[in-house]
Amino acid sequence: MSTTTPTAPHSSPRPTFTRPSLARLSAAEVRKVLDTRAGRWSLLTIAALELLALGTYLAQTDGPLVLTDALATPTDVLRLLLPALGVLSMTGEWTQRTALTTFALVPQRGRVLAAKLIALLTVTLAAGLATAAVCAVGVTATSALTGQPTDLSNPVAGTGQVLVVVALWMLMGAAFGALLHSTAAALVAFLVLPVAVSAAVVLTLGADPAAWVNVVSAINDTSDLHLDPPLAPPFTALTLWIVLPLLAGTVRTLQRQVN
Repeated sequence: MSTTTPTAPHSSPRPTFTRPSLARLSAAEVRKVLDTRAGRWSLLTIAALELLALGTYLAQTDGPLVLTDALATPTDVLRLLLPALGVLSMTGEWTQRTALTTFALVPQRGRVLAAKLIALLTVTLAAGLATAAVCAVGVTATSALTGQPTDLSNPVAGTGQVLVVVALWMLMGAAFGALLHSTAAALVAFLVLPVAVSAAVVLTLGADPAAWVNVVSAINDTSDLHLDPPLAPPFTALTLWIVLPLLAGTVRTLQRQVN
């Protein structure tokens, strides 16, 4: 009599999963910024207001057309409105209730935050370069049509100033979004809180102490490379309104429970 020995079934190898790279996560965050309805309408609104501002400058200028002057008003549009995309990016996981899905797919929340910041800075770089290019084309075309002289000196320096200004404002918007996790609260804080604090310090302590909390002048001095001593006031303002909220927002995002 012979007995048969049962053989163990062949077990298929367990699938291996590799975590997505930071570049892939950043590309996904860029798509989130551009593909959402709020993101598209925000970018269209910014582009329309920039073109309006540039057209107003070109139409009202009788003398030489200066590229740096043409960049000034569109840059103000960018620094006021583009950070809203930073707020939306940082608060979207919580307001849209996608945090559970996102952090389940990528448990390392720090990598998600880093990808969001890279994506926002990428969008900022593209928007700033596009703004500078459109302004240069507008000034050149208007000069060709009207015969007005142009001043296109220092285009690289002018574009660099635009990029620094908009990048710092974008980081500030992202910092408030990461800290508050609420779109409405973050937008109100971003638009109102720095102005209110600076005004309160001016009224109570004077103009000199207000330089320590005035983020607008700090960003302008940084972009213009007006970093003559004393350096403490502008760096303190940048730390107060950008670095500290971003650090606190990172800690809160890493520790907040997802229900």
